[in-house]
Amino acid sequence: MKLINIKKYFIISSTLLLTTFSAHTTANLSPKNVLNKAHKAQTNKAIKNFKQNRTAKGYIYASENKLIGSTQETFKVTVGPHNTQMSSVTGNIHFAFDPTQAACTRGLHLTYSIGASTPISISPSCDNLLHKELNYDWSHTIASPEVTLPEVPLDGLGIFRVGAKVGGAFNVGANFRAGLKIGGFEKNNDPIYQQGVRQPDVIYATASPWISGSVTGKAYAAVDFLGMKRIEKGVKGRLNLINMSTEGHIEGGITYKPGAASLLNTNENPYQYYTKLKWTGSAKGGDGDISLYCDVKLFNVWNIFSRSTKVISWKPIYETQKTFYEKSHYF
Repeated sequence: MKLINIKKYFIISSTLLLTTFSAHTTANLSPKNVLNKAHKAQTNKAIKNFKQNRTAKGYIYASENKLIGSTQETFKVTVGPHNTQMSSVTGNIHFAFDPTQAACTRGLHLTYSIGASTPISISPSCDNLLHKELNYDWSHTIASPEVTLPEVPLDGLGIFRVGAKVGGAFNVGANFRAGLKIGGFEKNNDPIYQQGVRQPDVIYATASPWISGSVTGKAYAAVDFLGMKRIEKGVKGRLNLINMSTEGHIEGGITYKPGAASLLNTNENPYQYYTKLKWTGSAKGGDGDISLYCDVKLFNVWNIFSRSTKVISWKPIYETQKTFYEKSHYF
C-alpha cells in the first residue's frame, strides 16, 4: 500500500472518529502542576537562599475535532535574599492536532527556552513524522550573569566584612521525540495486526530537558598600609549543581477495546478514543561549598587575623528515575 493511500485512509477514518470528540466533555486530562520541588542549600543568614527549582505541568483535551494539549518542564537556579535568578531553562510541547487538515503541516510545536531566548523551535509536519520518528538532541554551555551577594561579617564586631559575586557555567540541553503512527502501519508501510485487529492511530511527543553545571565566586582585594599591614579578602570554593532531568510525554489517538477482534462482525464499534500524559524525572549529585575569607598580616609576615566562613554549601542527593504522573483517559 502506498504512503499516500495510508494517509488518505487515516484522514478519512480519523475524521469520522474525531468528529464526536466535542461531545465528550469529560475527554480531558488536566493535572496542572505535577511537580514543584525546590532543593535548598545551607546558606549564611545574610545570603538567605540558594536553590534549584524544578516544575512540570500540562494538560490534554479533545475539542472540535482536535486534540489540544501542552507540557512544560522548567528548571531555575536562584540565589540571594531577593531570589535573584541565575538561570532558567524550559522545554515545551504545544499539541493541537487536527487530522481533518489534509496538509497536516500544523499542530505540533516543540520549543526549548533559556531565559528570554528560544534557541530551539521545531514544528514537524505529518509527512515528516510518517516517514520517520523525530529524535532531536541539543546541548549547550551557558554562562550565567554574575550576582552580587550581600557583605558577610567575619568577626563578632562586624569590622571585617567580605562581599562577593557568584556566577555559573551551566550545561543545558534537551531531547525531543515525536511520531505519528497511522493505522498500525510501520514506516515501511506494512500493516500490523494483533489477534486480527488493526493497530491504533497515534500521535505523540516527548520533551526531556536537563541541566547541570557549577557555581563559583569572584572576589579578591589586597590592601597594603605602608608595608606595615596587609589585608586580603576573597572567596574560594565551587558549588556543583544537582543534575536534573524531567521528561514530559503527551499522546492521543484511537485505539481498540479489549476483545475488539470479536466485535469486528457485529454492529458494536471496536474502537475507543484515548489521551495520555506522563512525567518522569531524576535528580542526583550536587556538592561543594563557597566560602569567604579575610586575612590580616603584620609586616606581611605575621597573621594577626584570619577567618573564613561558608556562605553556601550542600550535600549530594540521589533521587533515582521516578514517575511523577501517568494517566490515560479512554472515552
